[in-house]
Amino acid sequence: MLTNEAGAFPVDREGASEDETGTVGNLGVSEYSPLEKVHLFGFLDGWDVLYPRLQEIDFRRDVRQLAVPAYFVDGAQEVPGRLRLFDEWYAQLQAPRKDHLVIPRAGHRSLFERPEAFVPYLERLGTESGPGGN
Repeated sequence: MLTNEAGAFPVDREGASEDETGTVGNLGVSEYSPLEKVHLFGFLDGWDVLYPRLQEIDFRRDVRQLAVPAYFVDGAQEVPGRLRLFDEWYAQLQAPRKDHLVIPRAGHRSLFERPEAFVPYLERLGTESGPGGN
């Protein structure tokens, strides 16, 4: 699925910072060492170790309240099933402050696909929280 993400989850990538190769295209960036590139960003550990442990966790049931501010970013073209579950959880979530930015014309990796929408949001949150951040 990762190698055909654009086919599985079509997103309007016109003007996006990330092209249709998505995750696979990111393997070529200079920030990653050869070892990190071979390890595929830890995806293998995620599927083998992390994801099986997460199967029984349901935030709607298990995480109804947070003691810290919570900020979330999604793409409007995220996988629909994931957004539905998130929306249910977010509606009931209690936190000192919570905010949810939905970036138009972005999919699962919205921060990378549309940084021009994400960066000002992050800057605004930094300004609102004051020195040292909250």
